[in-house]
Amino acid sequence: MPIRFYDISWTLYPGISVRSGDTPFETRPNDSLAGGDTANAPNLSL
Repeated sequence: MPIRFYDISWTLYPGISVRSGDTPFETRPNDSLAGGDTANAPNLSL
């Protein structure tokens, strides 16, 4: 019988609720295929 996995993680988006004093979620472009890089790789702040 195959093992089943369920992804119950939250979707991250700008403005998502954080605990008081925590750094807000932020994403900034870094590498991009359109810019000639080998992958799309944003910077994430959590």
